[in-house]
Amino acid sequence: MSDITSIWISKFALTTGIQEVRAMIIGETAYVQKDGSYIFYSGNGREWHRTLALALAKAEAMREGKIRSLERKLIKINKLEIKVERIDL
Repeated sequence: MSDITSIWISKFALTTGIQEVRAMIIGETAYVQKDGSYIFYSGNGREWHRTLALALAKAEAMREGKIRSLERKLIKINKLEIKVERIDL
């Protein structure tokens, strides 16, 4: 069994923020006990981090990626032309 340690979850950083939790780490998976069961987070550096600084860096990268995605969508919307079609009955 692995020791319990503090980690920072960045998986939901853009919606609910970064969460500091106590977790059991086995390999690259963090197990967090909640309401009598375990929630697991995969990948140190992807969904969870050993330091707040690493979690903040991941959250910033996620934020920048979301901004780029929205900018691409905005370009498509700005190019969109609304067509009006007359239908004779």
